Amino acid sequence: MYLSQTSLVLVMLLLLTSVIVYQSIDMHRKIVLNEMTASDVSLKGESVEHIVISAIPKVFNKVLQDAELKVINNGSFFSSPEEAKSWIENRTEEIINEYLANVSRKYNNMGYNFTYNNITINISRMPDGFTFTINYTFNYSIKKQSYNTEIMKSRVIKNAINVTVKSVVDAYEWYKTGKLYYISPEYFVEDANSPSILDRLANLSTKNWTNGVGIKLNIEKQP
Repeated sequence: MYLSQTSLVLVMLLLLTSVIVYQSIDMHRKIVLNEMTASDVSLKGESVEHIVISAIPKVFNKVLQDAELKVINNGSFFSSPEEAKSWIENRTEEIINEYLANVSRKYNNMGYNFTYNNITINISRMPDGFTFTINYTFNYSIKKQSYNTEIMKSRVIKNAINVTVKSVVDAYEWYKTGKLYYISPEYFVEDANSPSILDRLANLSTKNWTNGVGIKLNIEKQP
């Protein structure tokens, strides 16, 4: 039995329509999945940035504490405020870069391609006697394959954050008075002629680091 020409045309039109509808649905599905992947990649990138920003104050305070304890335990001060500054910056970078390495391994195991450049830390100034302004720079790239499309997010971040000293002992007063004080407004006051925290780590009796703010014991609050 032969199909009429009209019937044949109708069958072909139905087949063509089916193909177009299928391709349209498949294309729409790919677009939606690509958008979902793009959103996921963006969120993963934001998580990395949040990890770094949240880590800096905690890590910096820990490293500053380590610097003070290093002086107390070794019985010797840093040779200069610049040496103390460099030691604190380098150690802070090491710890945060370890965080980033762990994030990289975790993300790569989840099917992402995450790469980064090591973070750099610079202590630029002290707006007051108990706060450091820390400049930080790092960049990262995160990629994930979605069908034949590679979804990528990359950023170069240059920013600064103020970090207030918390629960950090003072090696300078330990050697000077034999008493252990925590560097905070509870025991110290700002003083233009006194050494800053970095100066104190170098056993200087006056302010030498020009970007710092000096502090001294508050006589009224001594126990």
